[in-house]
Amino acid sequence: MKLVSLTVIFSLGLAVDAACSNPRVRSEWHQLSSSQKSSFVSACAALAKRPVSGQTSDPSTMSWHDFVQTHSRNAFWAHGNAQFYPYHRAMMWQFEEAIISTGLWPSSTGVPYFDWSAMSQNWWTSDIFSDQYFGSATSTHPDSCVTNGAFRRGVYNVAADLDNHRGVTSGDLTCLRRNAPPAALTDATTITSSLNANSYLQFTSQDPNHYYDETNYHADGHGVLGGGGTSDMSNPSVSPNDPVFWLHHGFVDKYWWRWQNICPFYKQDYDGVLSRADDPISDGTRTASSKLSLDSWPFTASQMLNTQGNSLCYTYSKSAGDLAAPSATCPAFTPEPEVAKSTTTPTTSLNAAQNDASDLWIQKLLIGMVAPLPLKGFGSNPVVGTGTVKPTVPTGTTDSGDAGSEDVIIMGRDNSTSADLVDNLTAPSNITTIVLAGSSNSSTVLNITNLINSTLNSNLTDTVSASVNLNATISFENVTALPVPNTYNDTMNEDGSVTVSFTNANYTIEIPANHTIKYVFNSHVGTIGPDGKPHRFFVSMDIAPYEPNPEAPTDVEIGQDPCYLAYPPEPQEAWVTHMGMNYPRVISIHNSVKSKIDAYNAANCNGVISPSSMLNQNYTRRDGSLF
Repeated sequence: MKLVSLTVIFSLGLAVDAACSNPRVRSEWHQLSSSQKSSFVSACAALAKRPVSGQTSDPSTMSWHDFVQTHSRNAFWAHGNAQFYPYHRAMMWQFEEAIISTGLWPSSTGVPYFDWSAMSQNWWTSDIFSDQYFGSATSTHPDSCVTNGAFRRGVYNVAADLDNHRGVTSGDLTCLRRNAPPAALTDATTITSSLNANSYLQFTSQDPNHYYDETNYHADGHGVLGGGGTSDMSNPSVSPNDPVFWLHHGFVDKYWWRWQNICPFYKQDYDGVLSRADDPISDGTRTASSKLSLDSWPFTASQMLNTQGNSLCYTYSKSAGDLAAPSATCPAFTPEPEVAKSTTTPTTSLNAAQNDASDLWIQKLLIGMVAPLPLKGFGSNPVVGTGTVKPTVPTGTTDSGDAGSEDVIIMGRDNSTSADLVDNLTAPSNITTIVLAGSSNSSTVLNITNLINSTLNSNLTDTVSASVNLNATISFENVTALPVPNTYNDTMNEDGSVTVSFTNANYTIEIPANHTIKYVFNSHVGTIGPDGKPHRFFVSMDIAPYEPNPEAPTDVEIGQDPCYLAYPPEPQEAWVTHMGMNYPRVISIHNSVKSKIDAYNAANCNGVISPSSMLNQNYTRRDGSLF
């Protein structure tokens, strides 16, 4: 039996870096010179040629495909919750560092962003979408392949779809797909109106169980710039295949940055919920905390709150879409010391065949074992006409309903970002043994003593020592699982559908017949449908109706009027479902956006004028004539 030493150190880190004194400036794409634009494109192309490194901690060795595959693998955890903004800020920072490491982009300069809100009515005319740079917005190729520019078909291949999230099964499987016909994007006037939030909870429009942005601007950017269908940019998982992703998410990060700079308090305000309590970075609850690590990236949320702090050092240029933000009364607060960039990182020593990502996964597994699991209920089927109250996790059973040893947790090492990550977990009252089914032929045994059984906090540093047997199991001693408080009730109806109700909430979720419930959470239920694919079902809600403004013009066509703005296209239900979002809520937001545009158009270009207005730009009609 081969034994090696494993040490896991949980530490806040005491070393404090000097505060950012010379921040990089991230400029809007159209503020760059032609040579700067060419340099950035060349750096992107060079990054795309690097081999996959399989890790995320050292951006100097990461490749373009590392970012795509990491985002795809963790999309479930990184979207639709409080972690969305800091997760993508960390991703943008690592990407910026990687771009600089190519030697083709200056270390003193931040990566550019695309303020498409200032071109909401003619964004496709940007030279971003040219043969000189990133290729046309539209495609005439039968598979919607990009056929010109630096990322054209035959020159650039998309990342390997390791998790089958791309959804492309026919035609050219390797080309970058983009086919975005002219359509309006969310305008700067609408986006700016959303900067009046007085807390992170309001800014992200979170209630205890839901997340959405109240303008749809992030989702609109993906859907409109990509064009829907099998477009890479429109895919919630593999969108980083398209270089436009980085220009878009630079803008998304700037939107958060703009709000944070309205009040000093906003630079440390971080609150809300995570996707589920079994998120690998969770402390065992859904509660988001700035002290928690982020999924995928070697940072805590706290380290991502200040762009000119101990970990980050950049700022943004002013761009045309930066309209004056609504006035705000800044809340009083007591500043908290910023978490220092740690020079002590969690370390593991396993066999040399395992990369850093594997070690990090093991580390997160150790922490996760003391955490309560999400609402789940497996092992028994509801009886027609009766309700079966189920605990969060049925003790001593797996999701197949088979009896299991109460002191054994079976965890399959799965790269999926779906709920399947913990489908085979049970929650015994005392954990003594963990069987780890690894992705290789070897499993691992850890004998852990005095493992932490409470939430780590900023003042706590613990060291766990263990032995590793590369052929057996993982063993825990003296570990007590936290209690799981929530239960739900599922009732099978006469037509075979199932009604899921909750003991701590006054609503239900309806599941159609022939769906197998995979997980139950307060905001939605995940199933595998009769088509063999995963589905989400949400709390029933009515769509907020759109009330036309009698003072506003109707049938405004994009690019056809010097004053009026056109509506963004209504999201299609199939696309919204594919994105894992609640369709009634998305359409309600869309109707709200239409009302805001009506209010703008009704003013007939009096007062605030959108930077997208043809009065501010040399717009051309579709027949080529100038206004």
